[in-house]
Amino acid sequence: MYMYIPIGTNCHTAMNLDNLKLRTTSLPFDWLLINPLNIFEYLNNLINTNFSNFTKDLIYNNRNKVISKNYPYSEFFHHDLIKNTTDKNEIKNENLVDMMNRRGERFMKIITDNKMNIIFLNTMMYDTFNNLNHDKVYNDIYQFENNEYIKCNFRVIIYLMNDDIDFNLYIPSKYSNLKKIIFTKYIRDTSISKNYGNIEDFNKLLEICSKI
Repeated sequence: MYMYIPIGTNCHTAMNLDNLKLRTTSLPFDWLLINPLNIFEYLNNLINTNFSNFTKDLIYNNRNKVISKNYPYSEFFHHDLIKNTTDKNEIKNENLVDMMNRRGERFMKIITDNKMNIIFLNTMMYDTFNNLNHDKVYNDIYQFENNEYIKCNFRVIIYLMNDDIDFNLYIPSKYSNLKKIIFTKYIRDTSISKNYGNIEDFNKLLEICSKI
């Protein structure tokens, strides 16, 4: 049986897992907003440094969201770690910096356990994916797939979203060299929820990908 772990680029995955009662623990990337170009760069750096700079050198960016100066492409979107406030109702009377650091520690404990079976879930809009620098993204994903610190048995599902309308999924051929990475498409039904789509569609996505 697999444990599902959201790895960005936004909170779509974590919220749907939450609604399906499949988000079994709180982890660092659940509620972050991360630039799709940098997500696997971010993951590799945090893993390789044991999250040592995850919550250091905090500042506000031009959107008034808290970021670490070490990682300007990743926003603590729902958590103001400077003022110690959050819009997440389930978090009360917490030191948010300590909370996020514990989540980083938890993530490292999970991925370094060779008995764990993990499905990492990443999402981005399909149009965004098409416009990325694929040389960089491929290299970052390759490094993640071969990261020596990841000891668990894992695969990565990257589901590329479009709103309401089906599309032909095209993935540059270089990605076929990756052994643990699966690309698939997801149609977000905005008539059900503008941000999160239809939970039943997401559940079907998980069922299909878990069998691959």
